Amino acid sequence: MASFSPIKKGVLTDTLINYYFDIYLKESLKACLIIASHSLKDFG
Repeated sequence: MASFSPIKKGVLTDTLINYYFDIYLKESLKACLIIASHSLKDFG
């Protein structure tokens, strides 16, 4: 049981990191698209 605990903790941490990284990437892409569309409007 004790030897399984760190593995479980690591998996949980990796899952959280992946989850937040996924959200971060999507939000960054959204922000880039918004900036790009505003830039195109300014040039157009």
